[in-house]
Amino acid sequence: MKKLKSKIKKLNQDKNFVSFLSHEDDIKFQKNTVRNEGIIEGEKAKSLEIAKKIV
Repeated sequence: MKKLKSKIKKLNQDKNFVSFLSHEDDIKFQKNTVRNEGIIEGEKAKSLEIAKKIV
């Protein structure tokens, strides 16, 4: 997750990449990133719950 956040920060600082995106594309990318982070965190929580029940 940290690697993904680092890559996103680098892309957001890249003037060529940012100027290529429309405002709508930028918003869409931000929403997808937040959604994907939530999915990953949810999967981690589920895995932890399952592991606790097994032990």
